[in-house]
Amino acid sequence: MKTFDSTLIRFLFVGLFNTFVGLSIIFFLKWIFNFGDVSSNLIGYILGFFISFYMHQRWTYNYTGAIKKAIFRYLLIVVFAYLSNLTLVIFLIDILNFNTYLAQFFGIFPYVLIVFTFGKYFVFNKE
Repeated sequence: MKTFDSTLIRFLFVGLFNTFVGLSIIFFLKWIFNFGDVSSNLIGYILGFFISFYMHQRWTYNYTGAIKKAIFRYLLIVVFAYLSNLTLVIFLIDILNFNTYLAQFFGIFPYVLIVFTFGKYFVFNKE
């Protein structure tokens, strides 16, 4: 009988925390400092990168392997996930005329899917 793998649950908790912090930064920059969508999104995701790497490495995946290798791989998947996020956000705003805050929210979904999948099997795998 297979035991329950709590990796997904831990990933989602880290993700919720990171999403709250990231969206708070994005919305704060847009609302208080009138930053544009792209610049506020970029700053939010850069700060989120450092938070999520540390928390995923330590808690989600209990990774004890080579940090330099993991951070390089994590950077690759985060860049790919971020570009997917940004493409969707811009598409929703410019093509479908979504509210910019709602578009930022929906942009989270491809990011989460990519980071979880590749994080588990490519970055923090127990080689």
